[in-house]
Amino acid sequence: MDNFDAIKRMSREQMESFLDNVYVTGLNNGTYAASLENDTEEQRAMLDDNPYDGKWLAEESEDATRLVFAEDGDNYLTNALCEAIFRATGIDPEKQRD
Repeated sequence: MDNFDAIKRMSREQMESFLDNVYVTGLNNGTYAASLENDTEEQRAMLDDNPYDGKWLAEESEDATRLVFAEDGDNYLTNALCEAIFRATGIDPEKQRD
């Protein structure tokens, strides 16, 4: 199942959680972009990036789209949100993979 199929199967409660992930991803990416020097290539790339694009929709579903909630009731965070949080706090997301 890909992310697109997983999203289509979400309940209203799951969709609400997923949309929060999408919103907070944008908020963190925007915060990071605002911290960069204005009108640089890195800033333009960050502001133009869409981590939830067609390629992502076609990828194998993440826990955040397939399951949404963990057994303990906590929300799974999308990979894009985790990367955005790392980046906004000054942690290199590439060093945090796997």
